[in-house]
Amino acid sequence: MENSKKMFLIFFILIIVILLDLFLFFKTNKLMEDIINDLGKLENRILEKNEKEINKMAKELKNNWEKTENKLSFFVEHEVAEKVSLKITTIVENVKNEENQNALEDIAETKLLLKHIERKYNLTFKNVF
Repeated sequence: MENSKKMFLIFFILIIVILLDLFLFFKTNKLMEDIINDLGKLENRILEKNEKEINKMAKELKNNWEKTENKLSFFVEHEVAEKVSLKITTIVENVKNEENQNALEDIAETKLLLKHIERKYNLTFKNVF
C-alpha cells in the first residue's frame, strides 16, 4: 500500500511539472511572438521610410519590451534577457539618430535572439534529456 502512495505522489508531481512547463512554454512563445511582431512592424516602417511612424514604433517597442522583460524575468535567464534589452535600446537609439540601416541590422539580430529563447525553453526530449 505504501508503494502505491509513493507512485501516485511521483506521478502527481510529474503531471504538475509538465503542466507548469506547458504553461510557461505557451506564455514564453506568446511574449516572444508579440515582440517579434513589433520588430517586424518597425522594420516595415523603416523600409517604407515613414519617419513619423518609425519613431512612434520604436518607443512602443521599448515600452512593450520593458513590460515583457518583467514577465520573462521569472523563467528566462537574466543574461539572455539583458542581451535583448541591449539590442532594443540600440535599435531605439539608431532610430533616434536616423541610422536606419544599423537599426535594421539590430532588428534582425534581436529577432534571432528571441527565436533562440523560444527554442531554448520549448519542452522537448532534447531539452529534458
